[in-house]
Amino acid sequence: MSAEYYVIPQLEHYESMIELFIIKAYMDELEAFVHNMPFKPTVPVLKKVINTYKEHGHSGLEEWVVERLNE
Repeated sequence: MSAEYYVIPQLEHYESMIELFIIKAYMDELEAFVHNMPFKPTVPVLKKVINTYKEHGHSGLEEWVVERLNE
């Protein structure tokens, strides 16, 4: 995105990608994406992630999200 279109990714871009992973229920991709973000996700995003994981019975990121929410 930066190299081709000269747009610096902002938090809003990352939140949009997280929304897409949630909509498509790509839990493994969502986990990798959230862990590799260059900044901390917002509380609303973390709540969406944890609710999605509970909904799909996937526990890979729950503990990490709870730790971030407690910070």
